[in-house]
This record gives sequence, structure tokens and C-alpha cells, in this order.
Amino acid sequence: MMKKLHRIYAVMMLLLFMGSVLVQAQDPTIVSVRDLNTYDIELTSQADLPNHPLAGSLVQFDAVVVSYPKNSGLANITSAGVPGRIHVFVADVNAVDEGLDGMFMHIVDPGTTRQALESLTLGDVIRVQGNHTFFNNTVQFTPADVEFLGNVFFDPEYEGLEVLLEPTEISLSELNMAAGGGLHQWNSANYSKYINRYVRIKGLEVIARIDADAGRPWFVASDGTTILTTNDTSLRFRNDRNNYAYNPETGDGLDYNWRRPEIDGPYVPPPAGAVIDYSGFVVVNPFNPAGFELTAAQSTLKLMYWDDGIIWTQDGTDEQFRITEGVRNDLVILGFAPVLGDLVQVPAAGEEVFPDDEVSISVTVDLPEDDYTFESVTVTYTAGDADPVTEDMDVAGNLYSFTFPAFAAFTMVDYQVVAEAKTPENVSVFGRASGSFYVLSETQTAPPLFSPAPGSYDDQVTVSLSSMTTGANIFYTTDGTAPDDESTAYTAPLVLNETTVINAIAFAPGLEASPVATGTFEVISAAIELDNLAAIKAGLQDGTNYLYTGQAIVTYARGTRNQKYLMDSSGGILIDDNPGVIVTPYAIGDVMSGLLGNLGAFNQQVQFNPGIDPGTPVLTGQEVTPVTITLEELDYDVHESMLVRIENVTFQNTGNFATNTNYSLRDESLADGVTVTFRSPFGEADYIGQPIPTEPVNLVALVNGFNRTPQLASRSLADMSPFTSLRPDGTPDEFRLAQNYPNPFNPTTNIHYSLAEAADVTLTVYDILGRRVATLVSESQMSGQYTVNFDATRLASGTYIYRLEAGSFTSVKKMMLIK
Repeated sequence: MMKKLHRIYAVMMLLLFMGSVLVQAQDPTIVSVRDLNTYDIELTSQADLPNHPLAGSLVQFDAVVVSYPKNSGLANITSAGVPGRIHVFVADVNAVDEGLDGMFMHIVDPGTTRQALESLTLGDVIRVQGNHTFFNNTVQFTPADVEFLGNVFFDPEYEGLEVLLEPTEISLSELNMAAGGGLHQWNSANYSKYINRYVRIKGLEVIARIDADAGRPWFVASDGTTILTTNDTSLRFRNDRNNYAYNPETGDGLDYNWRRPEIDGPYVPPPAGAVIDYSGFVVVNPFNPAGFELTAAQSTLKLMYWDDGIIWTQDGTDEQFRITEGVRNDLVILGFAPVLGDLVQVPAAGEEVFPDDEVSISVTVDLPEDDYTFESVTVTYTAGDADPVTEDMDVAGNLYSFTFPAFAAFTMVDYQVVAEAKTPENVSVFGRASGSFYVLSETQTAPPLFSPAPGSYDDQVTVSLSSMTTGANIFYTTDGTAPDDESTAYTAPLVLNETTVINAIAFAPGLEASPVATGTFEVISAAIELDNLAAIKAGLQDGTNYLYTGQAIVTYARGTRNQKYLMDSSGGILIDDNPGVIVTPYAIGDVMSGLLGNLGAFNQQVQFNPGIDPGTPVLTGQEVTPVTITLEELDYDVHESMLVRIENVTFQNTGNFATNTNYSLRDESLADGVTVTFRSPFGEADYIGQPIPTEPVNLVALVNGFNRTPQLASRSLADMSPFTSLRPDGTPDEFRLAQNYPNPFNPTTNIHYSLAEAADVTLTVYDILGRRVATLVSESQMSGQYTVNFDATRLASGTYIYRLEAGSFTSVKKMMLIK
């Protein structure tokens, strides 16, 4: 009896201990927000950011809400009528006592605590539990629980914390810096200090912008040394979010602060030349609309503006719920640039200019407001390699003009007109207009010009030659000899992989030969040369250049972002070429080598960013062979971006394929209840809108991923062939006629069949009355799998019968044509 009691007691204690362990495992670690933003390594790339020591950890902190939650509008509205995510910025309650650096966090909730966050307002104090996470390289805190504690304006316990709602005034150079060559990058040393912090930068000039009355406007501003690009998570700075989570017909809604175009008007970014004070939250985002970024992994920090001085507290357009008093405004325009009319050049731009010609320019300049004052209107010009010259322009009313001095033949003249004015508050504003002209010779062909200019380049440079003389032919040498019309004719840009001196000459009918132009291009080998994709994919995402010297086959080429999937014997990689660097056409089966560029990532899928066009394919029309695996063997670390084949796969979903949708797959290798994701990211794929296969298929797919979880993506219908059991040598072990796919169809469909051995094959299509309408195959075929496309363009809608005869094997199936 005592032994039994001891056993019961021991079991009870064990259960209590296990329960205690389980409870302890769920207890969050109490942290400060600074702990979540601080790294024990020197940050050199934004790809380092997700490797935070607390990433994925369950933590807890107390914080003040510093952004109005219902301005959040990045996510689409779901089918349930609610935002897919809500974004809220907070500051650690200890930031006043312990300092502001590193004490701000970006909370992003996909739904768990959405309602709790929606109920908050500026100055609320909350206790947050959740996980420290990243979306690509952007830190985001995913909450599991949000508890309201009080408000800084009403609760004495939190008195003094209201200062956290005010922006910190900083200089732009504390966030970003010039990287050379007109490009810019983040100031990595200050990331932990300023990430997610509410800051204000004063006196920036808008240098680029795009307007979009029904879309997503943006602008880029500068302090004269580096740039700052907008980020548009807030509803107040978007024009594509009308009636956000609100149904005007039923009156149902969540009272988000979306723009009312008929009252607020559309958001219009400041015009170029405007001077602004700009406030917002500092975030990581590779958004690069103006092409000023060095690389995605070194992208400039962005500023997420949030408030525009207006808050609507209820849905609809009743203006009694439109509040402006005391509402923050993150975008203040201090002044507008002088208004320059069309710049007129005589002779006109594009017309020939000779040494004896007089070149003049004129432009009208008006003040943007009557109370502005003119300071000056000048022209600065640079003739060839000479130093810039600045001159005042002549004025007659509002027309400003200037006549250039004479220049020698073969001189390129670049000029810029700058009009300066001051606002009543003594803020200087500038309007600018630019132009250029080239001085030709009446007797001699213009010498070749080099683009880019001669100089030092890393790893490789592509050089174009041109002459300003219309119809000129260019010849060149690279061996140090003088060129003539017997030298190599220039027909395409030159790809230089080593230091090269180019001597070039131009000839045009009726003119003397040009002077010889000489350009020295110093190519410094800075790239790491690797001959396999697996080694490149494992490289650093910090701007380091890699040169692929092996040979990889193109498994898919897309127009979208000029993407290409490559595979060699070691693995695969995705080329993401949104700028369109690779202009040489590549198709499936082409072989690429000499690929130079650096690495980035999207959703933690490695992407190769090409720096140059690798040129003509090494080989074309090669057979692409996917790697055959099972779903259980699918390993993202091994198969990322590779083309794989999985046999006897079944889709667990029904209906039709839609773009960017997840589906579940199974095969016999997976344990019960386990599935693998199939995703449809290729909007151009011909299976979009077609029925999901209901029978087992042999699936060929590219291995994409989301946060290192594999997602299979087929390229076309041809990648989903009906399942056929194969012998070890790859030939079918049975005769089989599969159901056509798609079915129903309009006007084409695929018919798949397999032959266990060589046979005389006939594949015939009949109408419902038994009349033959098409013979698709009539020949001897070897053992194998075959797919035939049937085009019913000329046939009427209805049921058709197709019949396969192969030796003694016969099979008949029906298909439906619906037009």
C-alpha cells in the first residue's frame, strides 16, 4: 500500500513539475526595447539584421503608443472586411530616464491583437508580449497579447512620458550617406540608435517625385549630400485606400483614418525644388523608385511619415468627425521653388552647332508667391574638361537670357540655370533647368565618345562608343596600335574584364577622319570568383561582388523584374534584375556564365543582383533536367531556387488556380497530416484560372521560399503531367491514357499518355456522334511519356471523345469544350 502511495505521489510530483516547466516555457523574458535593437556585432549589411540574438524569442516590455493606430494602411482589406495587418509604433516607457537611443519599436499584428491595437490612441501605455521577428530585413514585433495600462496625459504614474510623442530633430547624415557614383546607402553605425524612432529633419529639398491621384505617390528629398525616400504605410499619404474597411452601403466599418478625396483631396507630394521639414518613423525598406540606392542590402533608411494634420474619428464624410486642431503634421512645406518656363536653346537642342555659331538660351522665371523675393538667376556651364563658369543671366521683365562664348570644335557644353528666391521667412528656394550642346566641325568627323567615361572600375565594365556626327562609323583597337578603317568595326558595347586601352576613330562620308580618341579603363579585380552557384548563394549580402565562372542553365525566365532562375550541379539561384541590367535575351535551356553582381534576399530567399549583362549565352536550346525528389526529401537549404520533380503528388484543394495563392500538396513520403505548400506567384502562368488537378500528377516546380520554408511553384501547365509509374530506367511501366487537362477547356487542352513499350500509336478525337474530327498521332513511338496539345478553335462547344490505340492497348476518355 505504501509503495502504491509513493508511486501516486511520485506521479503527482512529476505532473506538477512538468506543468511548472510548461508554464515556465511560456513565460516571456522581460526586456527593454533597446535589447531588441542592439547587436553584439558590427553591422555591415542589412542582411545581418534578422540574425539578432533575440529573434524569435518570446519577450515582454511596457511602451507608449507614439503613432495613431488607425492611420495604418499598408495591408489590403481581407475577405472578412478587416485589414490584413495593423502597424503601430511604440517607445519604451524607460526611454525618458534611460535615453531615447534604440528605444522605439514597430509592432505589426496580422490579427491576434488587432482589435486591441485599434482601440488605442496616442499616449496610451501598454504591456506587450510577443515575438521579436523580421520581415526580410525589417524588424517587426509580432504581439501575442496587448494589455492597456494607462495614458501619459491622464495617469499620474506616467506623467512626463508625453515627451516621447515629440520627434527628435536630427540631420539627414545621421541616417544615410553618399556611396559615390551618385548612389547612396544607410549609415549602419546609427541603425540601432534610430531604428523606428520618430524624428524630424529640417530644410530638405525635394529632388524627385511621382504623383498618383489613385495610387501611391512618393518623393525623394536631399540635404545636398545624401537622400531620403518616403515610405507610405500611413493611409494619409496614399490615394489607393478609399473606404478602408468601410462599406458605405451598410455603414459597417472600423473608423480608420482614410482620405476622403472629396473633402481632403488626393495626397499630392511636394513639387521638385520645394523645401520641407519632414518627420516620421525610421525604417528599413529597399524601396528604390528613383534608382539612387547602392544595393538592396545597403539601402538607405526610409522615413515613414504618418500624420498630415487630419484625423477622422468615424467612417463616412460627416465633417463634425474631422479633427485638425492639435493633430501632428509630418510634412511641412517651407517654400516652393521659382517657376521656370520652357528652356529655349538656339540653335534648338538636337540641331547641329559649329564653332562660328552663336548659342543662346532663354527661360521665363516667375515667383511661386507674390511675397517671395528674387535673389538671382544664373547659368553655370562646363565646357569639356574646363572648370565650371557661373554667369548672371540678362533680364527683361520675367525673361532671362544668356549667350555663350564661342567654343572650339568637338567641345561638349553642359549647363544649368539656377533661379534662387526667398520666402517671407527668409528660406532660400531654388528652381533649376538643364541642357547641353556639342560643337561639331564642318570639315572633320567628331571623335568617338566613351560611355561610361574612362577610369577605374571594379571587376568588369561595359563600354559603349558613339560619335556626335550623324552616320559615322567607328573602328577601334585594344592592342595599343593606331586605329584606321581596317581596324575592328564597332557594332556592340565592349565588355572589359581586364585593364584595357581603347583607341577609336570615326569616319563619315564627305568629312575627314576624326581625331583618335583614347580611353584607359582600369579594371580592378575585386569580385570573388566562384564556379558553382551553391558557393555564391552562401556568400555575404553586404555588397560584396561575386563573379560566377561556371556554367548554369536557365530553368525559367520571366518578364516580371527581369527574373531568371539558374541551376548547375551544385544548386540553384534566382536572378532579380528589376533595373533591367541584363538586356541580352535568355530563354529556358540557355546556358549563362560570367555573371557578375552581389547578393540580396526577399523573404529570406537569396537573390542575385546583376551588375552587368553577361552577354550572349554560352549555349542555347539545352535540355533542362529537374532533380527528382520526394516531398519528404524537399530541403530548402539544398533545393532553394532549383527545379525539382516530384512524382505522384496530389493537391489537397479544389477549384481553380488563382495568382499568389497557397495550396497544399501531399505524396506517399509524407507522414499523416503533413503537407507542403504549392504557391502560384507567376501571374503569367497558363494554369492561372484553370482547374486544380483532381488526380495525382508528376509535378515539376521551382523551389521558392518564405522565411526559409519551401514553396513549390510550377512554370506552366506542362509542369503538371498526370502521374505515371516509372521503371528505374525512367520509362513507364504501364500503358496509360490520362484525363486531358484542363477540362473543360477553351480552346486548347493537353492530352498525356504513356507507353510501356514501343508501339504503333494512334490518338484520335471524335464528336459525340462518333465522327472523327482530328487525328493527333499516327506513328510508331518508343516507350516513354507523351503530351499532345489539342486545338479545338474550329469546333463547336460540346462533349468530345478521344481514343488511344497502342499495340493491343486501347483506352477512351471524354472531354468538354466550352466556348
